[in-house]
Amino acid sequence: MSSWGNQRRTKIIFVFFLIVAIIIVVILFSLTRVDPTCFDGKDNNGEFGVDCGGPCLLLCENQTITPIINWVRYFEIIPGFYNTVAMIENKNVDAEAKNVGYRFELYDQHNALIAKRTGTINIRPKEIIPIVEHNVNTGKLKATRVAFFLEDTIWTKSDIKERVLIIKNEQDYEVDGLPRISAVLFNSSFYPVKDISVIVVAYDDENNAITTSSTVVDIINPNSSKDLIFTWPNKLEKDIASFEIIPLYEFNS
Repeated sequence: MSSWGNQRRTKIIFVFFLIVAIIIVVILFSLTRVDPTCFDGKDNNGEFGVDCGGPCLLLCENQTITPIINWVRYFEIIPGFYNTVAMIENKNVDAEAKNVGYRFELYDQHNALIAKRTGTINIRPKEIIPIVEHNVNTGKLKATRVAFFLEDTIWTKSDIKERVLIIKNEQDYEVDGLPRISAVLFNSSFYPVKDISVIVVAYDDENNAITTSSTVVDIINPNSSKDLIFTWPNKLEKDIASFEIIPLYEFNS
C-alpha cells in the first residue's frame, strides 16, 4: 500500500477517535454538570450574595431593614403577674420573616432579672404589629423595668397581601366599674381564616399604652362575623382614651 494510502487511513482513524472522544466528553459533562441553585452554597445564578437575592427567595442582609421596636411596656394585672407588649414595625415593603424568636425580660428595682418569656412571631411586609405575652409570673416580686429582644431575622420575598379581617363596631365601656372593650371581627374574603390572635392595646389621653389584652378565634368562615370582648380583672389607673384592635393571622387563598 502506498504511503498516501497509509496517511489517509491514519487521518480517518484519528478523526473517528476524535469524534468518539468529543462525544464521550459531552456525555460526561452533561451527566456531571450541576446547574446553579439557591441552595448550593455559591454566589452564582445572578444572586446578590451566597444563595440570596436575585432569583432566590431568600433576601440578602443588605437588601432589608431591621425591624424597628417602637415601644415596649409592661402592665401589672394582679400582684406578681404582668402583661408585656412590644410594638414592632417592619418597613420592608416586599419582605417577610417567619418564626422570628423574641424574648421579654422583667427586672426589679435592683436591676435583677425576675422573669422572662420567649416566643416566636411572623412578621408580614409593611406592617406594625404588637407582640404580647400575658401573665408573666414574677413570683410576687415587683417589676420596675422591661426589656425586649428580637433574634436575628431571616427575610424572604413576599407581596403585601390584602387584609381580609376587618374590625367593626368598636366600643369601650365599664361593667360593675371594670373596663371592657368589645368589637366585631368580620371576614371579608371567600375563604375561611383560622388560628387568629386578636390583640387590643389601650391608650390614655397622652397616647401612652396603659393596658393590653388578647383573645383567640379558632376559625371564622367567609363573609361571617365573630363578637369580641376584652375584659380586665381590676380597674385601670387611667381612663381609656383610645384603643386599637389588631388581628394577627396567616391568610392563604
